[in-house]
Amino acid sequence: LASSSDPIAAKIVYLYERLQYLGQKHGVSNVELWIYDSAEPNAFATWCWICGRLIAFSSWILEIMDIDELDWVLGH
Repeated sequence: LASSSDPIAAKIVYLYERLQYLGQKHGVSNVELWIYDSAEPNAFATWCWICGRLIAFSSWILEIMDIDELDWVLGH
């Protein structure tokens, strides 16, 4: 688990747990959370034949947004 001294890790743990909760609530299983290295603030949802459903967040968006803003992005 993330420690409070690592805010990025704490955001990733929060997003993962929130994604699992939302998936269960809406009957969507096997959704992966991906974090990719990028200097652009971005997030998207997609599907691929290898990994199935996934939600991706750029490393930069984790730097600049707080938990509430990331939650809004995830909900969108």
